Amino acid sequence: MAKENKILAIDVGNDSLKMAEFVFPDGAGILMSNFLFRKVERIENESEIDCFERNYLEMLEEGGFTATDVRLMLSSSNSFQRLSKLPPVLGSSSAVAKLIEYEAAQAVPYSMDEVEWGYQLLHHSWSDTVEEEMEDGSKEMVEQFHEEYEALFVAMKEEDVVCFTDVIEASGKKLISVELAPLALFNAAIVSRIRPEESTLLLDIGARSSCLMIADNRRIFMRNIPIGGDTVTAQIAKEFGFSTADAEDHKRHHGFIALGGAYEDPDSELVATISKIARNVMTRLHGEISRSVSVWRAQHGGSAPVRMLLAGGGSTMQYTTDFFQEKLHLPVEYLNTFGLISISEYVDKNRLQSVASMSQSLIGAALHNVGTCPVDISLLPRMIRKQYELNARKPYFYASAVALISCLLISVIGVSRVLSFEKKRVGEVEYKLSQAEKEIRRIRMVKGELDSWQGKYEEAVQFLRDRDRYAKVINELQNMIPDRMWLVVMEPSRDNEESASSEDESGTKKVKVDPNLPTPPEKINAMRELKKIRLVGYALKLDDRDLFQEFRSKIEKSVYFEPQIRTRQLINATNNNLVYFEIVITLKEALKK
Repeated sequence: MAKENKILAIDVGNDSLKMAEFVFPDGAGILMSNFLFRKVERIENESEIDCFERNYLEMLEEGGFTATDVRLMLSSSNSFQRLSKLPPVLGSSSAVAKLIEYEAAQAVPYSMDEVEWGYQLLHHSWSDTVEEEMEDGSKEMVEQFHEEYEALFVAMKEEDVVCFTDVIEASGKKLISVELAPLALFNAAIVSRIRPEESTLLLDIGARSSCLMIADNRRIFMRNIPIGGDTVTAQIAKEFGFSTADAEDHKRHHGFIALGGAYEDPDSELVATISKIARNVMTRLHGEISRSVSVWRAQHGGSAPVRMLLAGGGSTMQYTTDFFQEKLHLPVEYLNTFGLISISEYVDKNRLQSVASMSQSLIGAALHNVGTCPVDISLLPRMIRKQYELNARKPYFYASAVALISCLLISVIGVSRVLSFEKKRVGEVEYKLSQAEKEIRRIRMVKGELDSWQGKYEEAVQFLRDRDRYAKVINELQNMIPDRMWLVVMEPSRDNEESASSEDESGTKKVKVDPNLPTPPEKINAMRELKKIRLVGYALKLDDRDLFQEFRSKIEKSVYFEPQIRTRQLINATNNNLVYFEIVITLKEALKK
């Protein structure tokens, strides 16, 4: 099927509905241009399909989705899966299809006419070294090559598929595939996070059930486990006599999986009980996982998983990763496939992040439009496939008639009518162009006003940020002045103030200045910003303690002042213990007026 520039991916969960629109720019990968998520709640006496139709149409209108092509994903809770080994000699493709159909008929408890099903043929090869006896009686190690074909098939009752596809087609959309959501999630995981040489356990914990998948060197094992997030909710409701809604609310706000070993229970008895219920349910799920891994290794010769990836809404409960690490002794992490796509700025990223673990199957659906996926099984209903095939043939049936009619029309329509038509189109285009130019001018004017207000807003914000900096600078300065030093003048420094000076051994300049000489008021008022501060005061020298060096050391550690300062000292001729001083310090960031 031809690749489209835009698709709508729909994931129908047991208690949620996810819709995302993807655009495929040339050479630019995948862009999620729109996304909506809704927690589905039924109205009283409303059937499941009526509930889906109501929510689907409301979300379609709310999101403004414009894509015509739709890829639909359904929950695996009502599906059947089987991985079957095939004989070494396969024969023709038709023989393979018949053999797989026979295997599917044995596993599915319904007539094959009542189900929609599909399969994926998997090729598995390996080599080993065995000891063989040669003709001369000697023994040699010989490498033997083996290959095996397996078929993964999935099936779902036709009525469980058609009820959704009918609603989507009635809305004017075109279905191009119907697949299981866990398989779409598996494809995204294979492309983004799973390396071919390792065996990885992927667990999608949904509301009603969980889907376990093992990826092992291009092989896949899949099993549906009837334990999910709703299992915990049901146990909480039963234990405390809550309604289902109240139990779900308590689970979301207070629920976590109790840790094993000697851990102190929470103070709340409700929270402690919920955590133990959650651990009991997850322990049952772990038991099913262990049995599934044993079946995979014993019956299919698979490798033991070396790590585990989690997905699904039921996996977000606190300490889920710690629980499975404790039980399986494997590194456990959450699956994140959003690195495969770009997200439009118009998508609510906070909303998307809150449901990211439940929405990654949408990315797997989008991968079909950019390349071949590891697992490509579609459950598109037979009637829809036949209709599409018929529609594909119709152009050939009418090709000759259309060509003949086109020639006749070209002969009949004169050049004058063509010119008249083109002139009319030019007039329409010119009118639309003038309207567009008016709109552009209006937008530019509005943008100018917006920029003006933005500048005023930023100026006010900066003022609010700086309003307490004066007090902080003064407090910092007060804390740095050593005892036996005090100030009599603190004012903005005059930039042009320089005088002859001498320096003592410590590098301090000593000049005779008037410590009370202030900066003229007219200069202070003319300053737009304060970069340097002039300090004049007295210091009492009673011993060899260098008060100015102490002050200089504190300045070097300050967050407000530059480490370099200019110091001038004048020793009182009548009192050698009393020193006048003038210090100019520089602010790291100027204080604006």
